[in-house]
Amino acid sequence: MSSEGKVRVLVKSRRVPTAVVRLQQTTYLLSGIPMATRTDHKVLYDYVLDEDHRKAIEEARKLAGSLSLDLEVVDSGKQGFFARLMSSLGRGGAGNPTIEVSPSAMTMTPDSSSVLPRR
Repeated sequence: MSSEGKVRVLVKSRRVPTAVVRLQQTTYLLSGIPMATRTDHKVLYDYVLDEDHRKAIEEARKLAGSLSLDLEVVDSGKQGFFARLMSSLGRGGAGNPTIEVSPSAMTMTPDSSSVLPRR
C-alpha cells in the first residue's frame, strides 16, 4: 500500500458475554494435605460489531483498496477515555479522511464538513 495517506473508520463494538468458566482452586497445608476448595465463576466477554459497522468496514476496505490507501479501523468500544477523546479530536490530521459509523448517521470527515446519510 502507499504511504500517501490512510482511511480511518471509527466504529463502536458492543461487549457481550460469550461463556462462563468455572475455576476450582484448592488450598493445601504445608504437609500437602488439601484444606479447602474454592470455586469461582468467571464470565468471558467478546466484542461484536453491528451489521451497519461491518458494512462500513467492508465499504471502506474496498475504497482504500481502489485508491491504494492504508485502512485503519479504530474501535472506540475498546478504547479508554483519553484514546476516545484523541480520536474525536481528529488525531488523523488533515488529508486523512475519517469515516465515523454511528446509529444516527454515517459521517465522512476529511475536514468535518461532509455527511453521508445512512442507507
